[in-house]
Amino acid sequence: MRQLFYDDKESKKTSSDIQYIKGGYLENKIRYYSGDTMPELTESISLDQIEAMDRILDQLEKNNIEYSFIQIPVTHVLYESVTNRATFDSLISTFGTYHNFNKTVPLVDTIHFEDASHLNQLGVNEFNPLLIKYLKDSIL
Repeated sequence: MRQLFYDDKESKKTSSDIQYIKGGYLENKIRYYSGDTMPELTESISLDQIEAMDRILDQLEKNNIEYSFIQIPVTHVLYESVTNRATFDSLISTFGTYHNFNKTVPLVDTIHFEDASHLNQLGVNEFNPLLIKYLKDSIL
């Protein structure tokens, strides 16, 4: 779809660590997460955020636009540090179809991540085919 609106240039280096790839994305030099521990944390969602989500979903539904909520993988150590992840999953599920890839994608923190919340290129190579399959099977 991006190609319909943008005239992508050929792949080119944008810095020593980042390369622009034709098709509209950047590829970073592979870095690896050190495996640091994480303190416990509690995610919070405000009433304003919930009301905003309701307004967005109303617009999507009025325009017959299908949607799905997806939680992409983070490191196991970060995911496990969230004390209320089941509550968060439950809340997001009330808005519509929801898939938490942290529960289904077997990634290794020190191999597939560059920091606690970002996949490195090896992680992207593992995750993207699964995401594409999920989207094709459940939405498209």
